[in-house]
Amino acid sequence: MLISMSTFIVAAGVAWKSVGSQLLASGVLMLSGYQDVVLGTRIGATFWFYMALAFGISALVTAFGRNFGAAL
Repeated sequence: MLISMSTFIVAAGVAWKSVGSQLLASGVLMLSGYQDVVLGTRIGATFWFYMALAFGISALVTAFGRNFGAAL
């Protein structure tokens, strides 16, 4: 599965590297939030989860922009 995802990113070209980077950042932030939940710091976990959500939405908007920009 990981190999097919990395192949897709390479095959898609340079334009999709930004989306992949944002999704990677979202995953890292989600992991940080999970670690804060385990440690019991709810305020810190809330911050990381909202940051992960922001990066996920940003990746979605960027992907739509790339798709519709290429179609025009």
